[in-house]
Amino acid sequence: NQVTCATWNDIWLNEGFATYTQYLGLEYLADRPTADAYMAAIQSVVMREPDGSVYVPDSELGNRDRIFSGRLSYYKGATIIHMIRYLLDDDDLFFSVLQEYQQRFAYQTASTPDFINVLEEFSGESFYHFFDIWYYGEGYPIYNLVWEQDVTNELKIISEQKSSTLKTPFFKMAYDIKLFFSDGGDSTFRIYQNQEKEVFTIELNQRISGLTPNPMNWNLMDIEGVYSGIGVLGVVKIEPNPCHDKTLIRFANTKKGRKIKLLNASLQQITEYDASDKTIILDLSSHASSIYFLYIVDENKTIIEKIIKY
Repeated sequence: NQVTCATWNDIWLNEGFATYTQYLGLEYLADRPTADAYMAAIQSVVMREPDGSVYVPDSELGNRDRIFSGRLSYYKGATIIHMIRYLLDDDDLFFSVLQEYQQRFAYQTASTPDFINVLEEFSGESFYHFFDIWYYGEGYPIYNLVWEQDVTNELKIISEQKSSTLKTPFFKMAYDIKLFFSDGGDSTFRIYQNQEKEVFTIELNQRISGLTPNPMNWNLMDIEGVYSGIGVLGVVKIEPNPCHDKTLIRFANTKKGRKIKLLNASLQQITEYDASDKTIILDLSSHASSIYFLYIVDENKTIIEKIIKY
């Protein structure tokens, strides 16, 4: 209440910031997991409806319920502040911005452009595009991700975004992806998506078992689906093929008891592999350059795939 919003259009400057202090209270007086659960909860409320802006348009200034919308003025307003903190990636800077804004406009009125000016002055970055889509714009992005990891351990992530509303068709944004490695470790990467469908590659030195986008709920985004390689049961994918020494066999699912028999060009069995997991790497470096066949046995079903070693 030390700084009053200049107009009802900017009510989020009061209520969004007040709501975010609840998150900060949980973060510093309880613990981070409790605070993150609170943020996830209020974001889920925001995404119960597909549209609506934090900015209160002039046409709605006579509507008390719209001005004091819990979903928009309070919860989405608090989410915007949380996303700014994520983008700054520097808590000292983030809290310096908040303190300067409070001190500069103490016992006065302030507008959203006033807050943006302080934010840009201290950060040296432009935030007008951010406010165009998140404050004046409506809705939220919806994501589908497909990931594949090849035999060299290079990870490819296809990230496809759509919007909850045509009023804001695309959200240019950054978000985190947490990778879970097969050895039990994990690592987090930040990616920047500049178009509706984008492909990202990450060079790794080990296999991953899965990934999670936006793991800490820093961003307002709905995850519709995360798919690994093939999403259709019964499909087999081999890459690279032809191969020089190693190739990756990928199935749509795990299957206990599934086997792969490696046959030569005369259909004589060379060796047999357990293929219960979704992926298996075949090392053919000790075999001569030739055509081989994979005899995949899955319960009563048999699949034969040709593979070329050069």
